[in-house]
This record gives sequence, structure tokens and C-alpha cells, in this order.
Amino acid sequence: MKNYYYSIAFAAIMLSTGFFESCKNVKKEEPPAAEEEVIKELAFEQRKIVDSAKFWWAHTPEDVTGDGIADLVFINNNSAGGYLGYFKGQKEEGLWELNIIAEQPTTGGLFAGGDLEASDIDGDGDIDVIGIKHPGEWTDAGATAELFWY
Repeated sequence: MKNYYYSIAFAAIMLSTGFFESCKNVKKEEPPAAEEEVIKELAFEQRKIVDSAKFWWAHTPEDVTGDGIADLVFINNNSAGGYLGYFKGQKEEGLWELNIIAEQPTTGGLFAGGDLEASDIDGDGDIDVIGIKHPGEWTDAGATAELFWY
């Protein structure tokens, strides 16, 4: 019975101090409103940027010049071997400027390969290119390849 009186006394104290009223008046904070998602409609424009592409299986866009605009790295005439180069990207209309990275690998032969990669390999802040020496997929797809770093 003693616990009963203690419980009643405790409830009386809580009521007299307004404890339960203060619980009612506590404002629940609303979670911040989510920002409205803006959906940007895609709009593509057609521009001719290269008019001399020949058997380009191996190509990749990458900013090799460091100007913030993607360039187009490629192996020309990839089916039977060719040179390693890139076209310098530009925002303006017109054909992009051809730049040859290497006419041929340092061990002779030609560049060819089913893929081409460009990335900052050594962490120095500029884009490097991996050139693949191969006789070409149409000549001998199973031939051993040599890789060169530029």
C-alpha cells in the first residue's frame, strides 16, 4: 500500500509542476523539406568533329590537353594497325585538330587493339595513354600484344 501512496504523491507533484502540460507543448521539429528535384531535359546537337576516321574500334574520350574539354583519343586504322593520336576537343563548331601521339611503337610495327584506355596512371595530374602494338584483329587476333605508356 505504501507504494500506492508514493505513486499518487509522485503523480500529484508532476501535475502541480505542470510537467504533463509541458510535454504537450513541446513542438515536434519537422524534418527539413527535401529540395525539389530538378530534372534537366536532355538536348543533343549534331556536330561533325572528325571526317577522317578509319576503323576506329579503339577510341576513348578523355581530357588529355587539360583544358577541361574532352579530347578523342584513338588508334587509326585499327583493323590492320595504324598510328596513335587524338583530336583536340573544342566547343566551337568545326572539325577538331588532329594530334599524333606516336606514328608507331618504339619497337616498330603499328598500333592496333580492341580497346584503348587513357587515365592519370602515375598520379602526376595529367592524362596518360596506353598504346597497344598488335598486328591487328583482322590480321591475327590471337597475336601477343605489347603495351606502351605515353
